[in-house]
Amino acid sequence: MRTNFSPAAISTALLFSILTSAATAFAQAKDPVFLSPVVFDTGGRSPFALAAADIDNDGDMDLVVTNEGRGTGLQLGGDPNGPTISVFTNTGDWSPTSNGFLPPTLLFLAGKCEGANCQPREIALMQMNSGTTPDIVVTTKNGAGYVLVYKNTAGTFPQLPAVVQNLHFNGTDHRANGLVVTDIDNDGFNDVGIASIFDKTVVTLLNDGLGQGAFKTGEGEVGIWTVQGGHAFDLVWGKFWNDSPNPQLADLATCNSAHDSISLLRNMGANSFSVTNRSVTPYHDYRNVVRKRFNNDGAHDLAYVSGFEGEVHVFIGDGNGTLSHGVGDEYIIDTRDPPGTDPFGIDAGRINPGSTNDIVVTEKKWPEVVVFLGNGSGKGNGTFKTPGLHYSLESQPNTVANPEHVLLVDLNDDGLLDIVTANSGTDNISVLINTFQSIQP
Repeated sequence: MRTNFSPAAISTALLFSILTSAATAFAQAKDPVFLSPVVFDTGGRSPFALAAADIDNDGDMDLVVTNEGRGTGLQLGGDPNGPTISVFTNTGDWSPTSNGFLPPTLLFLAGKCEGANCQPREIALMQMNSGTTPDIVVTTKNGAGYVLVYKNTAGTFPQLPAVVQNLHFNGTDHRANGLVVTDIDNDGFNDVGIASIFDKTVVTLLNDGLGQGAFKTGEGEVGIWTVQGGHAFDLVWGKFWNDSPNPQLADLATCNSAHDSISLLRNMGANSFSVTNRSVTPYHDYRNVVRKRFNNDGAHDLAYVSGFEGEVHVFIGDGNGTLSHGVGDEYIIDTRDPPGTDPFGIDAGRINPGSTNDIVVTEKKWPEVVVFLGNGSGKGNGTFKTPGLHYSLESQPNTVANPEHVLLVDLNDDGLLDIVTANSGTDNISVLINTFQSIQP
């Protein structure tokens, strides 16, 4: 039997077909494509962590890198073998004939706190004083543990830190690794949270508000919070309780290395936190953590790198202090090897613009990064495509070893997130410029 359709019905059907095809094509966006890696020497030894911000107000994102140092000369100021910070100024030109970064300048840490013990770990670029440009904040893990603040003056940093804050409190050295810089008490000044690598504590220090980036360290002014596990290795801030005493206050989440647990610190105001420990048995050895929204419920979620399992573990927050995690929330980082590829660094963001939040991780045993693209629309549905996509960090064979931390940042101001890694085994950083390939034909 032949059926006749009206022109209106035909138009409706055509429109539906077009929209359906477009939606299908969008869901099949191409895998990210990056230009060939560009490798930059840091000028220091054993690069570890990275941070990015516009340090000179020229509109381009600049970079700072901690170099832990190695070999002889660790006690000598001015020796690049010792602990240093590399400052990379972005030229804004990432064309094939340009270097992208100016040669790095070095800040020498030896002698600034405890000689060789002034070994830098994590780093941030955030405004800590009365200026208008971001300052350098860095943690050190040896000796008593320190927080150093280098004051930004017109896009440059002095050799001597403006603030050298000892982390010896209540008879304990809180040797620092993890670092967050945010306004903990909502007074308009950035404060710091520190994860202590050798004891089970998180230390919170409030900015004294006097315009120099120093901290309140008087009686009862320093927050020291005990968490479960062997080491409070890494730390992030987020909003994990929507009904906290002040919705603007930042909560904290830890990565407890060498133990099967994570901890949430609920901000109760006035530099006071309520600690909740959560067992994640049988998993352990969580190396680093990133906070992002991986679905559309508005709550902050977490993704952890599990060193022993060789996996990324995703925890979905509900805004009420609960983190959901199941078997389907575990993603094998490298299917070529059994667990034990030594994954370490992690970051998250929209690598393909307009898409979901994605995850990128490093593996110390391979000179590459692995990208997990988010599923769904908007922020995503909390799941990720497998297997992960592997991207080389090497410009030439054997030029990159032991990538540590990884950072997503738009270096060439095209609206696309690029990838940067700190490579401790070869004293350099790798840059992968994102060339976003649009919808598949």
